[in-house]
Amino acid sequence: MKPKFEGKDLQGLVDLGREQGYLTFDQVNDFLPQDVASPADIRAALDSFEDLDIKVLEEVPSADGTEVEFHGEVSPVAAPCNPRRSGHPVPAADQPWPEQWRRWVRQERPNVVMILAGRWEVMNRTYHGRWTDILHPAYAAYVKRQLELAVGVAGSDGARVVLLTAPCYDSGLQPDGEPWPEDDPARVDAYNRLVDQVAAEQSGSVSVIDLHAMVCPGGRYHQVIDGVTVRDPADGVHFTLSGGDFLASRIWPTAARLGRQQLAALARASVPRG
Repeated sequence: MKPKFEGKDLQGLVDLGREQGYLTFDQVNDFLPQDVASPADIRAALDSFEDLDIKVLEEVPSADGTEVEFHGEVSPVAAPCNPRRSGHPVPAADQPWPEQWRRWVRQERPNVVMILAGRWEVMNRTYHGRWTDILHPAYAAYVKRQLELAVGVAGSDGARVVLLTAPCYDSGLQPDGEPWPEDDPARVDAYNRLVDQVAAEQSGSVSVIDLHAMVCPGGRYHQVIDGVTVRDPADGVHFTLSGGDFLASRIWPTAARLGRQQLAALARASVPRG
């Protein structure tokens, strides 16, 4: 691995990747040390695997035999405004996310792009030199513009774009015993309203999957749903492997359907007119 991960026992993950010929994002997420959490850290980890010729992806066959290959990028859409937690700014990504995404779209030429954001966007942020959050109209308008940019970049090669609403969070309590502000349901709701607005304004090419409704019944955080532990009890933010399986049957059919529609549209566009 790269020097920045010296001392991290990731050799087992490297060995698994070489044995399989790839790693899934769930495998990487579950194996990374707890302190590897910022977008820059995660990107460095993914780059390290790429340097070792280990692809990080997931392949899920749909019920009708359609093979769907998944790749991913990790970056907050509001990255230019550093978030703050417990009085300390969180490092931003090394490269602006639009450039990361454009490179990915050019390389992968996806049929469907799903965008899940919200966690970084609901944190306290600096905007025009002042601390603010998504409940303030000026910053909310900025996040909406960033979502519109994200949709534009994601669909720049003709892909259908799916925006997922942000789930609720429960990352515990601050040292003073108060909940973290980014876990405030009002902030998550504010972000999800922006998702709905952006999708409604581009309804011909953008769809919404209500992830929030799937994993937050009654608008409340649930670690276990229908007997399945869907959320990581260690942080109250991420999903477990079993949570991924729980969501797969609810999400991937939509992705496969949109992918087939996109392929059919491309085929029709390529037929010469008489």
